Amino acid sequence: TSAVLQQQTGIAPPQVLDAELSSVETRPDGKLRLSLQNGQRWEQIDGRALDLAAGDQVRIRKGAFGSYLLHKQTGGRSMRVRRID
Repeated sequence: TSAVLQQQTGIAPPQVLDAELSSVETRPDGKLRLSLQNGQRWEQIDGRALDLAAGDQVRIRKGAFGSYLLHKQTGGRSMRVRRID
């Protein structure tokens, strides 16, 4: 985990990630699955509607209790996400 890695190396994981979306898929339950240009994949875990498309610039930041929040860099609402790989 990131806590163990930080303890071993003394390097804290980044608190903010700026990235470009390479793809956006809608799951059968209506939530989004997102792929970033850097290869990371994330999925929505709340029910907030957010209009996202491939090519959008997004920011993912650490939230409370180990969660992550994603929003467009142009501003607006955010949604909770988790990394899936």
